[in-house]
Amino acid sequence: MLAIARALVPNPTLILLDEPSEGLMPKMVKLVSEIIQKINRTGVSILWVEQKLVTVLGVTHRVHLISKGRVEYQATPEELAQNREIQLRYLGVKA
Repeated sequence: MLAIARALVPNPTLILLDEPSEGLMPKMVKLVSEIIQKINRTGVSILWVEQKLVTVLGVTHRVHLISKGRVEYQATPEELAQNREIQLRYLGVKA
C-alpha cells in the first residue's frame, strides 16, 4: 500500500499496478481492492496487472488478457466471467 500512496503523490491521471495483491492475506487483498476502486472513482485511470481473476472481476471496467506480449482477448468482466473456455485457455482457472 505504500507503493500506491507514493504513486499518488504527483497527482497522476494514470497509475500502473503490477499485482498489488501478491503475497497479501485475503482480508488485505479486499482492502487494497477497495482502495484502488476509490482512487479510480476520483478520476485516476488504473492499469492493473493481476493473475488472480477473482480479485479483479468485481473491480475492473475492461479486461485484456495478454499472452507473449500480445492482447489475445478483450471483454467486460461479466463477459470473461461467463467465458469458461477463455478462462481455461489463458488463465488455467474458472471463476
